[in-house]
Amino acid sequence: MGVEVVEIAEDECEQWDTYVERSPYRSPFHRYAALDVLAAQSDAKLHTLVGYKGEEPIGLFPVFKSVVGPITAVRSPPNVFGSTPIHLGPLRLNFERCSQQRKQKDNRRFIEQCLSWIDAEIKPDLISVLCGDRYGDVRPFRWHDYDFTISPNFTYIINLGRSEEELLRSFTNDARRNIRAYQNSELDIHIGNREDVKRLITQSNSRYQEKGLLQKVPAEIILNLYDSLGSSVVQPYVCYVNNNFVGGTLNIVEGDTMYTWIGGTAGGIELPINDALDWVAMQNGIKQGLERFDFLGAMADGVYEYKMKFNPKPRSLFHIRWASTKTHTVSTIYNRVPRIIKTAISG
Repeated sequence: MGVEVVEIAEDECEQWDTYVERSPYRSPFHRYAALDVLAAQSDAKLHTLVGYKGEEPIGLFPVFKSVVGPITAVRSPPNVFGSTPIHLGPLRLNFERCSQQRKQKDNRRFIEQCLSWIDAEIKPDLISVLCGDRYGDVRPFRWHDYDFTISPNFTYIINLGRSEEELLRSFTNDARRNIRAYQNSELDIHIGNREDVKRLITQSNSRYQEKGLLQKVPAEIILNLYDSLGSSVVQPYVCYVNNNFVGGTLNIVEGDTMYTWIGGTAGGIELPINDALDWVAMQNGIKQGLERFDFLGAMADGVYEYKMKFNPKPRSLFHIRWASTKTHTVSTIYNRVPRIIKTAISG
């Protein structure tokens, strides 16, 4: 039996979320409310593709079409977070009871049909997909006529399926010492509210500026995600000292995983705020019955050393990319433009 790919209409978003719920490997960004926010922020057209085998849905693939000058791009996810990326890409469902051979065949047919739909309906000049760590079989992209480039990325995952004591024993001496220091300190760490989300983003951007970095966390999209997904999914862990906000991390919960995403702490604070924030989040994750704590990245030089203190396991995820000859030509011309003109063009 073949696989048919169709696009779910906007007024069928509840059906899409019903399908998302069926996948144990979903991310919070696969939910329609999150996709809608990403589309609006990136000025892109969202296409929610579903693969059916008969009447049974076997795969989801949200993609975003954007047009910049002569280039039509298809991305999943769209590029709206700069150096704080998220992963999205295809999502498998209703596969747990299938044989390995059936899984591979269905996966290949699903991806082939999605790419055929994209080619026929969008005719892209650029395709960029960043999959989650649980979507590991990206070979159908390799085998396709588009001649994709597939590059490995990595993230760090901590196993939360154990007791707090066992988890703590797995940390380095430095991390355990910092957690003990937090437990004997006046730090007040808790899950905050919408106003705390604003404070957290402001603090994070201030730290970027202090380091001379041009990147900036887009406050509007983070607040829209908080409003759309709700406080049970988007959780700002915040730290106060004497009722003064000194830092926080924005964590997101979906399925069996807590993702720690965006954070920032005030300078000049000698207490181990980052260690304490992550530890409290992990404790809550265990209490909630979660299985994984995802650092959402293990590629940034310098940052990965901090994450290693918690003894995480590296997990691979794949960036899949194809660019047409026209895209390469435009890119070559753009790269020759002086930086001052690029800045003026980008606003």
